[in-house]
Amino acid sequence: RHVNDRKKRKLEKYLENFEDNFGTASTAQRTKITEVVSSWPLLDEARYQHSQRGQSAILKLLKEHSKDPAVISAPLKARITNPEANRTPAYQTLLAEEEKQNVELNVWLVNSATPKQKAKLAAQLEGYAQDVTGLLKR
Repeated sequence: RHVNDRKKRKLEKYLENFEDNFGTASTAQRTKITEVVSSWPLLDEARYQHSQRGQSAILKLLKEHSKDPAVISAPLKARITNPEANRTPAYQTLLAEEEKQNVELNVWLVNSATPKQKAKLAAQLEGYAQDVTGLLKR
């Protein structure tokens, strides 16, 4: 049941994000989103395991080389600046598949959007562009 609750929340969040950006979803859009997002595996367990492995590796490094900061510095910096490098192949595959399906879904959603939905999305994106422009001028 807990897994179903998490999947339901993930779907609700996706639908909420869609409607924040595009406006009300059509029946076809809602059906497509439900079909695709519901098929995605929950990655929280894989993320948790990845995090645990990373924390264990850092703790081990600190315990073994606590007196030598030079030995700790490079591996610690690498873990912080490139966390993807330490992902297991299985986790990497899950992430890549979800990203691929997400991109395909987004392409379908943009292509299926009504003119009114596309106008709302364009306005959203224009607002983001203005925000970024304002930040860059500071």
